[in-house]
Amino acid sequence: MIFPHGEQARANHGQGLIRLMQRGGIDANEAVNILTGQGNRNRLSPAEANRKLAGMISLWRARQSERLDGMRHAEAIEAALREGTPA
Repeated sequence: MIFPHGEQARANHGQGLIRLMQRGGIDANEAVNILTGQGNRNRLSPAEANRKLAGMISLWRARQSERLDGMRHAEAIEAALREGTPA
């Protein structure tokens, strides 16, 4: 989920995501700032950062599930077309 935001991580921390991981990772507030494209000036309470990050993860998972379901549906249609059977 955070990997596509590597440039924002570098802008916020002067290090890439791999290096941040090697050094112990990031906290919820840092993750929210990276995912929303904000700098490190945005400081949330730990509870608020955890709540926001949990919501972002839930939304991301739902979108991933929808994408996979859509791919499965498309694959089923393609297979039916290849086999000449109705989908």
